[in-house]
Amino acid sequence: MVGGSGSKLLRITAADAQIANLIPPIINGKDFAQDPAAAVKFDKGELRRRIGMLRGLVTEAGRPPDAVEISGLAMLRLSRSKSEVDAAARQTASAMGFPNEEAVRNSPVLLMGTPQEVKRELRARIEEFGMTYFIVFPASAESRELLVKEVMPEFSTAASVG
Repeated sequence: MVGGSGSKLLRITAADAQIANLIPPIINGKDFAQDPAAAVKFDKGELRRRIGMLRGLVTEAGRPPDAVEISGLAMLRLSRSKSEVDAAARQTASAMGFPNEEAVRNSPVLLMGTPQEVKRELRARIEEFGMTYFIVFPASAESRELLVKEVMPEFSTAASVG
């Protein structure tokens, strides 16, 4: 697995990696956690563009376009309380410089909502981007517990088969 999405790194990934964990490119030695503006710019349109670049580079490297699986990394905020999640989205928008809550909810590096909303968003990312791996960082013990008990079971192999 190679993490990043800069053009040089995508070329290396295309030639040798099995999994690409696509995150905002590191600029001036700062990742998106240290440079929130990078996270704001890395929207779903930019993610789609980077996946397209990667697929083209994989083909140029003589590999099948789907030889590299797509992974995403996200800060996770889960709650049963819709009002809590909405407040967290407003706070995140203000703190990181997103134009509004909708932009926060649509950011590939953030995953916020009730368990049902997060399950819908994960399904959308699987369908739209072909993501097969997710690396998430729960923001709280509640987020971690809801992820394990209410979200993950829906995406397990056993749940898909049975």
